[in-house]
Amino acid sequence: MQRGNKLWEGNRMILPEHRRVMIEMEIRKENFVERPVLDEHAHEEIQRTISDAMEAGSLVTLRVWKSGRIEEVSMVPKWVRVDVLKGHDLAGKVVGVELAGIVGVD
Repeated sequence: MQRGNKLWEGNRMILPEHRRVMIEMEIRKENFVERPVLDEHAHEEIQRTISDAMEAGSLVTLRVWKSGRIEEVSMVPKWVRVDVLKGHDLAGKVVGVELAGIVGVD
C-alpha cells in the first residue's frame, strides 16, 4: 500500500513571514546580474580614470558589482588601502569600495 504524503497533507501551511522570504528570494534570483568579465584594456581605463580623479580631487561615479547587482557609487577618491578604494561621497562621509568589484567608471 502506497500512502505517499497523506499523513501530513492536512498540516501543510506557510506562515506569512516564510512566504515573504520566499518571494524575496525569487525576486533576487530574477534580478541577479552575472559579474561582468573585464578585459585588460577596461581594467587599465578604470585605473587611469581613478588615478586622474585622485590627483585632481574630482568626483567619479563607479559602477560596482556586489552580490549579484550593479550599484552606482559617487565619490571623490582619496586613497587605496589593501584592496579597497576609499574616498568621500557627496555628503562628505567616508565610503569604501572593493577594487575587485569595480566594473565601470564615469
